[in-house]
Amino acid sequence: MDKGAILNRLDTDLAQDESYEVETPNATMAVRGTIFRVVVYEDANGETFTRIDVLEGEVEVTLKMEDGTIKDEKATLTAGQSALVRSNPN
Repeated sequence: MDKGAILNRLDTDLAQDESYEVETPNATMAVRGTIFRVVVYEDANGETFTRIDVLEGEVEVTLKMEDGTIKDEKATLTAGQSALVRSNPN
């Protein structure tokens, strides 16, 4: 997802070998039976922001670097939590 907003609602549990992910320019979200919103936008300076709002369940957020590599560190957001991920413009 490069820009815009999406509300994700997973009503059924995923099987053990299944996954559901949303990838943005600076983050990847993996979900576990949840409802969450993702908004990606760019400010006037060209900096990209990803906002994640968890309404129900859990979302695991992993940072994505500008070169496309994924960081090993992850954060888990639960219902009522939000995060804002930013990347620096070139």
